[in-house]
Amino acid sequence: MTAIAWIASFFGTCTLFTIILFVFTGLRAKRFARKSGLSALIERYLASHSPVSERLPRQTIGLGELVLEKSCTVALDEEGLYLLPRTTSTEYAPVLVPWASFGPAVPGTIGDTMGMRLPVGDPPIAYITLPNDIYEATRHYLNA
Repeated sequence: MTAIAWIASFFGTCTLFTIILFVFTGLRAKRFARKSGLSALIERYLASHSPVSERLPRQTIGLGELVLEKSCTVALDEEGLYLLPRTTSTEYAPVLVPWASFGPAVPGTIGDTMGMRLPVGDPPIAYITLPNDIYEATRHYLNA
């Protein structure tokens, strides 16, 4: 095999591997969004603007039964709960869930951490579990 043929074969293999990786990553991101309820949240509560309140980056929250470990930006303001979730390979669309859309909170866990699980919508389309410190900051909005 000549050097040129070897180089062409190598780059062809790399290109094929890259295409497979992008397809796999895209399918994995769609599966995560569907399984966690994030796709339903994005469909119904897509944020049209950035929050004006302070952002809390790199928070750990639960979406459905899945955990976003230190990869979700959270903001709380008068309009609702703002979430900008991301995984290692994907940044999802931002979500702004109005406070009136949340149902009653029940105790829940995020991995090994205690938190409060909030149903979104009636009937629920997704569940968001917040760590206790963030949940405490939301209580006056939820009780209003």
